[in-house]
Amino acid sequence: MKNKGFKVLFGIYIFMVLADIVSTLIMGELAQHLEANPLIRLMGGFLPIILINIGLIFFYRWVYLRGSVNARFNVMFVMTAIILIRIIAVKTNIGIYMNPPSYEQAIAITQAVKNETMRNLALVNVFPFFNAMITWFFFQKDHNVEVKK
Repeated sequence: MKNKGFKVLFGIYIFMVLADIVSTLIMGELAQHLEANPLIRLMGGFLPIILINIGLIFFYRWVYLRGSVNARFNVMFVMTAIILIRIIAVKTNIGIYMNPPSYEQAIAITQAVKNETMRNLALVNVFPFFNAMITWFFFQKDHNVEVKK
């Protein structure tokens, strides 16, 4: 199948976008107090974030179908990095849903704690070789890459 690696990774990306949205929204009113994503505070809610995610999905597909090999790899690399961050976010959201804090505990969480959470999520991408290995696994499904010995 042509573009197999991209299609699989793209499917995982879309699934993780949906999982992130659903796992955030199931927390209900607690989500507005517990969400660590600074974009939600800057943009005033979840709807702009959902629209940005939809725009990114179309952008990734457009770049992949019309871009150079390097652009294709870069798109897959970014998707992999975001997927890894979302796996952690969804896991955290499900943990909160299964064992929710009281409303008083939720509103007591400081911005410093939220910033620390975002820092910890970003640390996943400090290890670019891990991201690159996963991305290359999917990328090579689309491209016959041979190394001369």
